[in-house]
Amino acid sequence: MLQGGRAPKRRRRALAGASPASGVGFSFSRGHGWWEAFVQAQGGEREWRQHFRMTQAAFAQLVEALQGRLQQADGVRRLPVEKRVALALFYLASGYPFRDLAERFGVELATVEDAVVEVCSAIEEELLSKVVCLGPNVMEIMSGFSSLGFPHCIGAIDEASFRLPVSENVPESSDWLQDYSSVVVQGTVDHTGRFIDVELALAGRTYGSFLLHTSALCHGMDVGAFVPGNPTLTLDGVAVPPLIVGDWAYPMRRWLMTPYRLCRGPVESYFNHTAGLAQYEARYAFERLKSRWGCLTAPFQVQKGHVDRIVLACIVLHNICEENGRGPPLARRAAPKTVVLKWRDPPVTSHLLEGQEVRDVVARFMLASRRHCLRVMAGG
Repeated sequence: MLQGGRAPKRRRRALAGASPASGVGFSFSRGHGWWEAFVQAQGGEREWRQHFRMTQAAFAQLVEALQGRLQQADGVRRLPVEKRVALALFYLASGYPFRDLAERFGVELATVEDAVVEVCSAIEEELLSKVVCLGPNVMEIMSGFSSLGFPHCIGAIDEASFRLPVSENVPESSDWLQDYSSVVVQGTVDHTGRFIDVELALAGRTYGSFLLHTSALCHGMDVGAFVPGNPTLTLDGVAVPPLIVGDWAYPMRRWLMTPYRLCRGPVESYFNHTAGLAQYEARYAFERLKSRWGCLTAPFQVQKGHVDRIVLACIVLHNICEENGRGPPLARRAAPKTVVLKWRDPPVTSHLLEGQEVRDVVARFMLASRRHCLRVMAGG
């Protein structure tokens, strides 16, 4: 049911005929929805990608993967599995109000949220651990980051927040709303922008350091269990573990590289430049995620307890779309910008000292490798 029992204040589109957003106009009665008309009309691949962000073949594979889990459920008012998946994907892609979706698919209003939550839960339970993971191609990932100039790296980390729906009986000035007004997502991606790890927290004031310290990723990297075999690179007598690159919001660790706060010469400057290019892979992945799944930038219409399922489902589906080679609509890459911030010195810890030692040897190695490449290209 919609939050507060009412639909969001949004001008509703005329769904009986052609719609500028749909690309295909189908007329339907209450008993025969847009989905049935779309299937009967045998929409092309362009229309499938426009409405569901994936090809018809990828959609069929998704339905097959979720079939068993969705058949075990109560069947949301006896909707066929394909229609339930289509309804959920259409909502995730468009962020349309549930009332519009009810008319478009020819179902009851209460059925829409039930179907969306059921499908997103099935995606989380069946596919999250299989799709959002490091995978076996560790050396390929390291090679990808090396092509960006950052060696021995298996991921770039960043975070984004998604605003929660607000109940009408909660004043906007309340402490609860200030503290729990969003879902904060920490995502780690490989060189292609595919998520390899994701952590969620329900808080409006959660920073990267807090979410990182409590994450399974941090524990796994600390003990060398996240990357299979934990390959180590030795530079100037310092053992360099598989690295993850982040921005200044993250704390320095032996495996977590952040930019220098003060650049004293070319070593630090080149490291910061290259780290920015590598870390931007994570930032750009979040841009594509939001561009592909419109529900993440529209007001959530489900109860707060279900928002995490929707966000996780979008991340799983993002990886599926990326692996199928389908770029998102609208998102365009921009050059990373240099951000100047006011700093307070972090407390000196063993993690900080170890991280600085690794960063220094990696930074010297990166600049030396760059200069060697330039000499080779110049024929010297």
